[in-house]
Amino acid sequence: MKELKKQDFSKEPIKTLSVDEIARKKNHVYVTNFVDVERGKVVFIAKGKDAKTFKEFKNKYIEKKGKESDIKTICMDMSVAFKSGAKEHFPKAKLVFDK
Repeated sequence: MKELKKQDFSKEPIKTLSVDEIARKKNHVYVTNFVDVERGKVVFIAKGKDAKTFKEFKNKYIEKKGKESDIKTICMDMSVAFKSGAKEHFPKAKLVFDK
C-alpha cells in the first residue's frame, strides 16, 4: 500500500487505534491491521497476530514521526497477545475491548 509509505504522523497523529487480525488464506495465515479510527484508514499491516505486531507498528509509527503518547485509546479483541503488546508498547493508552 503506497499510502502507508507516505505517512507523516507529526501532522496528523493517531488518537484512537483499532487493531484486528484477519486470516488471509484458508490455512490460517494471519495479518494484523492497525486502523486510525478517526480517519477510517489502515495505517499499518503486520504479519501474524501476536504481541510483536505492536512493536512493529510502534517502530513504524515513530519512524513516521509519531509519538507513543499520541495514541490515547486502542480498540481490539480480548486476545492475550494483543493485551500484552498494547500494554507493553502503549502503556498509557486506554484499552477498549470488542467481542
